[in-house]
Amino acid sequence: MRNEIVTAPAEEPIALAEAKAHVRATDTSEDALITSLIIAAREYVEAYILRKLVTQRWRVYYNDFYELVLFDLTPVSSVLSVKYIDADGVLTTLAADQYKLLKSAPANVIAAYGVTFPSPRNEAEAVYVEVECGYGGAAAVPVAIKQAMLLFIGHHYEDREAETPAAVNALLSPYRVVTF
Repeated sequence: MRNEIVTAPAEEPIALAEAKAHVRATDTSEDALITSLIIAAREYVEAYILRKLVTQRWRVYYNDFYELVLFDLTPVSSVLSVKYIDADGVLTTLAADQYKLLKSAPANVIAAYGVTFPSPRNEAEAVYVEVECGYGGAAAVPVAIKQAMLLFIGHHYEDREAETPAAVNALLSPYRVVTF
């Protein structure tokens, strides 16, 4: 399984002005640093909780249909397409009524009732699923996650060599997707 971003988030969960107010920065001299800390905070949070925060599109490649689990793309709002390479090497799109999205954590794509997935070509990444995931816009991101991001930003703004504080992970723990 391999994930590939198709469309990055259009905005960050924390605005530059909000982060600047949190770290008490009053001029524009460190805007680039603070912006990079916002992105780093989002990426850290997304990797830690295995969830995407702001709406984005991803393509996930599989070798076969047997395990279409979307490990770190929760919450999945919709499946945009399911495609596969058939035995003749032709890229084919499954009709939307052939599969179903289970919005669990992690999300899964399964065959619809009474449907059996076709056999894809026996090669790596012969099946891929394109999904839209994330909570929605920045305003839809849970407050505790935003607070964890602000703690991350503030901590690394003040001490640029430090490890991420445990309080960040404590705030994020209820949102963490557990995989086995």
